[in-house]
Amino acid sequence: MAVLKSFDIGGQPVFLYFLVVICALGGFLFGYDTGVVSGAMLKVRKELLEPELSEEDADIWHSILVSATIVAAAICSPISGEICNRSGRKMSMMFGSLLFTLGAVFMAVSDSKETLLIGRIVVGGGLGFSSSTVPLYIAEVSPEFMRGFLTTFNQIMITIGMFMSNISAGIFSEMERGYKIDFGIGGVPSFLLLIGLFVCPESPRWLVEHGRISEAKKVLGKIRRNVIDVEQELDGIIAECEEEAKHKEAIKGEWVLGRMMRSQSVRRAFLIGCLLHMFQQLAGINTVLYYSATILEAAGLSNSPSTIIWITAGISFANVISTIPGMYLIERLGRRSLVLWSMGGIILSCIVLVIGFHLTRTYSPTIQPYTSTTQSTPTTPTTPTTASSSFIFYSHHYEYAAETEEHSECGKYTDCIQCVESKACGYCASDENKYDGICFKLEEGDTSSNSSLCSEDKWFDNVCPSEYAFITIIGMCLYLICFASGLGPTAWTINSEIYPLWCRSTAISLATLTNWCANIIVSTTYLKLEEELKQWTFFVYAGTTGCGLVIFYFFLPETKGRSLEEMEQLFSKPLYKIGTALKADSTVSLVSNLKLREEPKEQEVIY
Repeated sequence: MAVLKSFDIGGQPVFLYFLVVICALGGFLFGYDTGVVSGAMLKVRKELLEPELSEEDADIWHSILVSATIVAAAICSPISGEICNRSGRKMSMMFGSLLFTLGAVFMAVSDSKETLLIGRIVVGGGLGFSSSTVPLYIAEVSPEFMRGFLTTFNQIMITIGMFMSNISAGIFSEMERGYKIDFGIGGVPSFLLLIGLFVCPESPRWLVEHGRISEAKKVLGKIRRNVIDVEQELDGIIAECEEEAKHKEAIKGEWVLGRMMRSQSVRRAFLIGCLLHMFQQLAGINTVLYYSATILEAAGLSNSPSTIIWITAGISFANVISTIPGMYLIERLGRRSLVLWSMGGIILSCIVLVIGFHLTRTYSPTIQPYTSTTQSTPTTPTTPTTASSSFIFYSHHYEYAAETEEHSECGKYTDCIQCVESKACGYCASDENKYDGICFKLEEGDTSSNSSLCSEDKWFDNVCPSEYAFITIIGMCLYLICFASGLGPTAWTINSEIYPLWCRSTAISLATLTNWCANIIVSTTYLKLEEELKQWTFFVYAGTTGCGLVIFYFFLPETKGRSLEEMEQLFSKPLYKIGTALKADSTVSLVSNLKLREEPKEQEVIY
């Protein structure tokens, strides 16, 4: 560690970046679990759920296994705030990483849906702790002028976690019960986080708040290069904590949330923070992440789970790359501008997704009708005949034989969408053209392929092949680019910097609870929305994002370049004037912020 403290990157000790990367492993866990659900659940459904459950019950268990983690995270998120206050940020992260490791072990050994569910719940508890605490810790150890840049490390680690989970799902996609390995691998980074936290110091702000000023000074000395900066920053933190101590003494015993609601500026900041997290999820991001494989399958890209998983991995890589511009733009454009532009892009990408799905359904592959004659033998490859109780029919030189009683009900459909949505039939593509084929009745107990009549690579029982799948891929990539470079990281960054110290951990944990609750709503309603609205589903997410765009245009202030101790002034204006009154702040350059930092002005900060 001494070596790390003696080198600089960008004028700051390497040790600072080491702390940020180690703690951002908590974001990696968040991303890995979010991403692994998409690919692994395809295999869980086929290997664990469908063999013993009806299709309806399999759908229910699919939703339970996805949402159980989210519910557990939502429950544990506010608990983490209390642990942050009492035992420190470091302890909260350690507890979260321990829970995630235990949950990963449960899932790795699961041979039943019940055991898998237990693992998903325990992992969710770990995510609840890490998702609340990691952004808070990173913000508190970061220099003011680098806070936005460093807090986006958490977001980029989330996207890397998603990408690695898709790689894992692709590697083990052909292995029997490979989902156990997919889930179990998540325990490796969580264990590394647990070990790494032993060398990470506690947040200097928490140390000062608990009277450990000499320790706080040592920590600042390790993560700041300029001695003058250390003294000024420590003095500012001490002054803030002393002011907070007076307030706490005056209202001794009062619940933190009650005090938050009585403070006008904190109440406004808390409202903005919760709205950011709510609209971040209502934009539909976890629909794209949790169900990306299902979405690509529905777009008609392929009927092979392995192929779908690898394509999902490619899209996840685009998500990683898209996060990098956000790390730069968050300090250049500012938080407010980045949020507004990002939400505009999300609306556009949702419209592209709707267009892609609409074309997929409108131009579904055609079905060749069943026909028969009284001739005893066929005279040409395209002449169907009847022999006994069988039809002999052809489609692009591909011959099939079927029992009249078994398959006649499927012969009434004219396109693939009608065929597969009947649930009783499946589509078999011809050898020469997968966009032309025949509708067959599903064999008893077989929903994956009708091997007696159609080879598996030509068989589609849930989705249809489409020439327009590329539009859906473009829409998903555009969505992830817009989200990952804007709304994704800024919601966490802004929440980590707008609250006073006395309620910071509580406010962040409760805002994160809002995030998880909105996540639950989106992830549990998508399948039902898709069933009812079909290709129009993403118009719902475009609409909610549009509402958020209007709200943030008027109410979201620019927080770039402000110290953690200055935020009350940003929310001192009437709520309806906050956004428009502070638009000019978004144009303040990084150079100006550095000058202000070098020549700080005395300023009374009241919380």
